[in-house]
Amino acid sequence: MNDKEKRTENSESTDDRSAIAKAVDKASMIISACLAMVVPAVLGYFADNYLGTNLVFTLVGFFVGIISGGWLLYRLVQTLAKQD
Repeated sequence: MNDKEKRTENSESTDDRSAIAKAVDKASMIISACLAMVVPAVLGYFADNYLGTNLVFTLVGFFVGIISGGWLLYRLVQTLAKQD
C-alpha cells in the first residue's frame, strides 16, 4: 500500500462527523457541480445581449459549463466510490 492510499484510508476511517454533516457535504458538491454547469451559460447569455452577438458567448459558456460540471461530477462519483 502506497502513502496516498494510507492517507486516504486514514482520513476516511477518522471521519466521525454526523450523518447530517456528511449529507450537507455531498449536497454542497452537487450544488457546486450544478452551478458550474449553469453559471457560464448565463454569463454568456448576458455577454451576448450586451455585445449584440448572436449565441456566440452563450454556446461557449454552455460548453465550458458542461466540461467543468462534468469534471466536478466525476470527482464526486470518485469520492463516493472510495467511501463504499
